[in-house]
Amino acid sequence: GLYNITITDKGSAPADLIIDSLICPIDHTSGNEVQFSWQMTNLGGPVDGASITVHLDMLNETGEDVMRMFTSSVIVSGQYNNTAFDARSEFFNTPDELTSGVYSCRLTIDVNDSVIESNESNNVMIGNTFFIQNEEELWANDVDRDGYNTTDAGDGLVDDCPTSYGESTVDRYGCADVDGDGVSNLNDLWPLDASQAFDSDGDSYGDNTDGTEGDYCPDVAGTANGDGGQGCPIAILDSDSDGVIDQDDLCPNTIAATTVDEDGCEIDNSVTNDTGNQNTDTTDNTTIDQGNNGNDGVDDTADGEGDAASSSVLGLSPTILGGLVGLVLVLLLTLGFTMRGGNKKGSNESYVNAQFAAQDLAYSGYGQQQVVAQAPAVALDPSITAEQLAYEQQLTTAGYPADYARQYADQHFRPWLTQR
Repeated sequence: GLYNITITDKGSAPADLIIDSLICPIDHTSGNEVQFSWQMTNLGGPVDGASITVHLDMLNETGEDVMRMFTSSVIVSGQYNNTAFDARSEFFNTPDELTSGVYSCRLTIDVNDSVIESNESNNVMIGNTFFIQNEEELWANDVDRDGYNTTDAGDGLVDDCPTSYGESTVDRYGCADVDGDGVSNLNDLWPLDASQAFDSDGDSYGDNTDGTEGDYCPDVAGTANGDGGQGCPIAILDSDSDGVIDQDDLCPNTIAATTVDEDGCEIDNSVTNDTGNQNTDTTDNTTIDQGNNGNDGVDDTADGEGDAASSSVLGLSPTILGGLVGLVLVLLLTLGFTMRGGNKKGSNESYVNAQFAAQDLAYSGYGQQQVVAQAPAVALDPSITAEQLAYEQQLTTAGYPADYARQYADQHFRPWLTQR
């Protein structure tokens, strides 16, 4: 059959405002600023730019209102789900006094019913839960707030500097550590250098070989030019083991167990200096006067003429004359020994003994050396460094005489004294 179609204009569909998403703050400490965000859409007809009111509230774990976090007026636009008319992020400062607990947030749109909607049940959304830690409660056992407890909380990490912020962890917990190497400034000999902290042997070179002023012998005190590298001791060589170091040994290949003098040469105990007796050679009836070391032997004949001649030399008897010549030889030998120079015992012994009697060497902190004067006070040679004195002390501790220690140390620290 034939039919008629009648069209009646019913007008636009009513609006339907919904909350697409709501993101609440994350876990945080009271007193901090946090962020939240949302997005809203109109599923229905046009609203012609109506203004609606939006509220964001904080709820406790039982769902009760705690406080209003945000309120604003929003202009509605868009229709039939073709555009999100409001998408934003806002910030909120949680009050310091808020107690610790679990919370959530609730967003409510068009709270004043400014827009006629087809469905208003979707105008409210509760977002995710989050935990708030009360700040005062958090730091109750950490006054300086550096992460280390003022008293032991069961982890054994107690703050050694409880009233001042610090991050040290190696020698002490929670103390100032400017260079960030884990060692507190108090015990760090290089407080501004993260590559170095300790000096176990006290020679001013750091235990970390690869760090600044690294020590290649960290457990043994040494010098800059030590054998084996910086911070190692200088080797003491005595090849023939006679007690005289190679540098001063004029006879470096002495047989073991041989008695030697200060020059490292063998002492001949078989030579006898006889100044009073005469040896008579019965074969040729000749008398040798050994008071002059056998160099002025006089041939006295049996007829008595020789005896008369020898007894009349300068009017002195052979015994007295021989004694005088021997005395002159002793004086010449003594003078020659004294003239040998600064590398022998005679000329330096009193000076060296005075130096060692006047000072002790000690080490304290950051590679510093201190010399402590003892009575009687003696003026120190300014060219002798604390490093040289430390090395001399090593030698004397090893059993070497003080004058030998000074001579050997001079070769390395004051070489100009030994250059001839």
